[in-house]
Amino acid sequence: MLMPFAILFISDLFLGLHALMPVIYGSFAVNVLLGWWLRSRRTVISTAVVTLIGSIQFFVVSNTAYWLLNYPITTTGFVECFVAAIPFFQNSLLGDFVFATAMFGGLAAIERAYPILREPTRVSIPV
Repeated sequence: MLMPFAILFISDLFLGLHALMPVIYGSFAVNVLLGWWLRSRRTVISTAVVTLIGSIQFFVVSNTAYWLLNYPITTTGFVECFVAAIPFFQNSLLGDFVFATAMFGGLAAIERAYPILREPTRVSIPV
């Protein structure tokens, strides 16, 4: 979990520190945990579902926090905030799927070429 946070923090040092950092970092932590869960369940479908869940949770969490800090705390403010964020969600979703495809597809190709690198499958024995 250290690597994604280190990269995120270094980029924040260049882009600017901001009030939403704890929320963003917490949301990234959820995505890292989703990735850990996915490790032993990697299929195209499970990877796509986890990528979609991660994208949606980041969108909802980050935009809810942004709404609370920058918009009127009303239903109208909430809707305005989320509607304004839709173009960012489209780009984020596309980026997440491209990254997941490259990362997990690349890993699958490497594991196919070099089977020694595959993680051993865990077999549970019923007691």
